[in-house]
Parts: sequence; C-alpha cells; structure tokens
Amino acid sequence: MNVAKQLRSRLRGHGNMRGGESLVADVLTVHAREQALACLAAQVDEGDPEARKLLESARLGLDYLRTESGILTPAMRVGIEAIILADGSRPALLVSNDSIDFEDPLIGSWLSRLSKSKPLLREALSKIGRISMPLVNGTVQTLGTGFLIGNGLLATNRHVLQEMAVLNETGTWRFKDDLIIDFGGEYQRTHAPAALARPVTVVRCSTEQVQQLGEPRHLDFALIEIQAFANHRLPTPLQVCEDPDTQAFKSGAPLVTIGFPAKPSFGMEDPKVLYKMFKGVFDVKRLSPGLVGNSLGQVPGDSQPPRCFSHDASTLGGNSGGCVIGLDDTWQVIGLHFGGRSGEYNLAHDIRAVLEIDS
Repeated sequence: MNVAKQLRSRLRGHGNMRGGESLVADVLTVHAREQALACLAAQVDEGDPEARKLLESARLGLDYLRTESGILTPAMRVGIEAIILADGSRPALLVSNDSIDFEDPLIGSWLSRLSKSKPLLREALSKIGRISMPLVNGTVQTLGTGFLIGNGLLATNRHVLQEMAVLNETGTWRFKDDLIIDFGGEYQRTHAPAALARPVTVVRCSTEQVQQLGEPRHLDFALIEIQAFANHRLPTPLQVCEDPDTQAFKSGAPLVTIGFPAKPSFGMEDPKVLYKMFKGVFDVKRLSPGLVGNSLGQVPGDSQPPRCFSHDASTLGGNSGGCVIGLDDTWQVIGLHFGGRSGEYNLAHDIRAVLEIDS
C-alpha cells in the first residue's frame, strides 16, 4: 500500500469512527474536507503563523489525495496527520490506577469497545512497564516500554535494549546502573504503588544491531529476565495469541497499543498538535486504540516469511517495545510495536513469529 492509500485509509477510519461523513478513497468531498479542516482549526490558534502553515499544509494534503497531482510533501503529510490526531479518532488515553477515564471526551466511538472488557483492560494495563533511568532533576528519562510474557520475562525491542545496556566483547550485555522498570508509571496514581523491577540478564535478542528504526526486514526483539525490588511482586504475564486462524491481523481489525509516549525531539513532529493531543504530559502510561493497516505479507520490505503488520494507533518514541493487543473478547497480545514512519503508519512484529524465531 503506497503512502497516499495509507493516508486515505486512515482518513476513512477518522470519518467512520466519529460517525460523520466518510472521507472515501477516490473522492474527498468538499463537505467532508471542510469539516475536517474546521475541526483542526478549532484545536489550534489561527493567529499563530505556524498554525496557519499547518492548516494550509492540511488543505493542500487533502487536495493532493483528491487529485494525486503534484507531490505529497512532508508538510502535507504532517497536516493530514494533524487532522487525524486533532479529531480524537485515534486518542492516546491517560492511564491511572490501572484503568482509563471512560468519561474522557477523546474516547469517542471507542467507548463501547473498551468499556465492555473492563476487567481484561485493567489486567492488561498492570502488566506493561516503563523502562527508564532517573535524572538528577527528579524526573525520569524514558528509554522504552516492556511487557511481561513469561514469569519474570520482559519483552521489548532490541533497540531499547541497546539504550539499556552495553554489549561486551564477550557477547554478554552489561546493564546500566539505576535502570528501573515501573509497572505503574502513571499520571496521578493514587492507589498503592505498582511493582518495580530491575533487569538481570538478556535471555534472547535479535542478533543484528538495530541502526535504523522501523526497518521491517530486521527483527527488533529482546527478551530480558527481570527481578522485582524488595517488597514488590511482579504481575502475572500477558496472554499471547497462538491462534493461526485469528482475524486479529486482518486489515481494519481493531487493536490497542499500551506504552509510554515520550516527548519527541525538536522537529520530529508538529508541536502544536502533539501538545493539544498529549496536553504536554509525556513519559506516562497511555492506551491508544487504532486499526490494523497492512496485514501480514502486505508490509513493503518485510522479511520472508513475513512477520510484520502496520497499525495506526497514536504512538511516539517511548512506545517502542510496547505490546499490541487485539481488541476482541480475549485481549491477547498480537504484536510487538517497534517503529514506523511519521505521518504514515506504525509497525509491529507478529508476536507469534517473534517467539518462534531462534535468535
């Protein structure tokens, strides 16, 4: 699927999830376009020159998708992404006390899907941890996300492991001091503190060093043994999908990602859209719903046999190593989020393929 088709697909999801007019694949109607632009304009300060540039880029991007004449520029892609994010159809919902606020207006049409499985949602949220290092100013630096898939076993990305540890000449990993895996890491948690743990040893990881993020052909996986701090107990593992006939990977299937979106580097994303969407709160646990884009075997540049699929849940850098969970009656892990292309799509490894690979 090319970039224009990816963006059209995401805009169709935008219209359908909100119950408004669908932005159809072939023709972006004038009414639908103006509705989308008005929604974005309501989220930014039109008196700001940068906001006006964003709105104009969004308009030009929609015009491109309607005619596919000219060039789809990076600014246009950011503008289209801003429409999708500002609408709230792909929210990044704050987690507190192992739950989300079901009255959050951003939850939109996801309310019925998320609220019907509240016990499974709470159970899943408690098993995802923030991998971080404390800073001298009392804050933390988020290195990535990890989730429990075995007793004392944390799954994450190889590129997150590379931030956590140094690979010695002997082929062993030496973890950095003061690393903390926090299974809370929430915004304004009021209940008892969640489990804290430290990494012990690398059980498995992909053999290739990850130098460029979001490359589908490269496996980006690490499995780390962790140990709870004194007076803490690790949560039980998440349930992993093993069904070869599951519909969870089908294009358009609903899913959620859970992780710790970190504040992006300058110039990486449009700051006004991000601050509106995240309200300036980064490095805390969030749940982000979305849809499968390219199913297994459809991601350009994937390995053979294929082991990647794409999704459009809202993620940032700190989501690396987070789980992708099928939004059905089982809430099983279907993927390991490892990257993507800004304004286009996110990528995840099929968890079944990852766990079967002998690295």
